[in-house]
Amino acid sequence: MMKTRPNKTKPRNLRQYAKQTNLHLSIGLFLLVISVGVGMISLIWGGNAALAAIFCIIIAIGIFALIFLVLWIMERIARHD
Repeated sequence: MMKTRPNKTKPRNLRQYAKQTNLHLSIGLFLLVISVGVGMISLIWGGNAALAAIFCIIIAIGIFALIFLVLWIMERIARHD
């Protein structure tokens, strides 16, 4: 009969793993959409339109970052009480 070894791996933090996986998937999706979207715009309408698309994307990222920052600050204030 074979002896089984005890599992000596570290316990896993599944919440942290899920959070990390969601972050990686979001970044991958974002990069895929950006590269394919800007590439298609560049092929169809040319380089100037692709630059305009990149500019619009940067502005959209700034807006989302500002909203995220405001919500994060509100959460920190709410938790402080």
